[in-house]
Amino acid sequence: MNKLHKLFKPSSVAVIGASQKDLRAGQVVMRNLLQSGFDGAIMPVTPRYKAVSGVIAYRDVASLPYTPDIAILCTNASRNEQLLKELDERGTPFAIVISDDAQTLDLSSLNIRVLGPNSLGIILPWHNFNCTFSPVAAKPGKIAFISQSAA
Repeated sequence: MNKLHKLFKPSSVAVIGASQKDLRAGQVVMRNLLQSGFDGAIMPVTPRYKAVSGVIAYRDVASLPYTPDIAILCTNASRNEQLLKELDERGTPFAIVISDDAQTLDLSSLNIRVLGPNSLGIILPWHNFNCTFSPVAAKPGKIAFISQSAA
């Protein structure tokens, strides 16, 4: 199987730092995933809520019912390294780091592939998948938008 298959055709996504608060990255990413019509599993991860946008939430990475194809980190940058290690231990192949992480993370020993930090996210209109924190909805089409940086 192509190593990028789960990046371009994910069947599950975890939104770590999912939020109910308007304009927070975790709220915008959840809204975009739901509004894009993604039919895979969406697993919000937050210790603050039992559900986010009507979707059952999980307290932490260890509580997830199965391994996500993509994890989107909408958390404080200080938590990124530990979260990426936890996701790697679970076998998550891809992570998108939304927060701007000024420190350099040593991820050389991990198998997880990371887009970011400070990534805007990914839009795959043909797969009904929008995991960005952009306030603008994607139009239908056959192209993909992948952002290493939100700059």
